[in-house]
Amino acid sequence: MHMIAYVSDYVPSENAVSTDLNDIEITAKIHNQKVAIKGVLFFQDGTFLQVIEGLESDLRDLMMRIEEDQRHTNLEYLIDSPVASLSFSDWNMDVFHLGANKAFDRNDLKLIADRFMEKLMPHSKSFIAYYQGVLDEQERLSKP
Repeated sequence: MHMIAYVSDYVPSENAVSTDLNDIEITAKIHNQKVAIKGVLFFQDGTFLQVIEGLESDLRDLMMRIEEDQRHTNLEYLIDSPVASLSFSDWNMDVFHLGANKAFDRNDLKLIADRFMEKLMPHSKSFIAYYQGVLDEQERLSKP
C-alpha cells in the first residue's frame, strides 16, 4: 500500500468553486471506488490539500489525471511513501471546504511533512492529525 499527500493551487473554471468541488467529489467517488483508492481532499482559500492511499500504480494513474486537470496548478508532493496499512479503509473520498480560520501555507505544509516523515511511519490519518495539531498550536500561540 502507498500514500500520497500533495498541495496544489485552484484554477477557477467558468463554474463556481462549490460546483467544481462537487464535481471533483462525484468524479472521485465513482473512479476511486473502482480502483480502491481512499482519501480526503481539503480546500481552503484557493488551495487543495489531498491525502490519498491505495495501490501505488493506481495512485500514479490518479496523480497523472490530477496533474492534467486544469483546475490544479503548482502541484507539489508532500509525501509519497509506502505505508504499513490503510487509514481510510472506510472512506471513499470526502471533500472538505474549510473556513477562513485555517490556512494552507506551502512552506508550513512542507515543513510539517518533512518533520512527520522523520518522526513517524507514514500513516494517512496520523498525518492529518499531526497537521491539525500544528495548526491548532499556531492558532493558540497567536492569540493575545
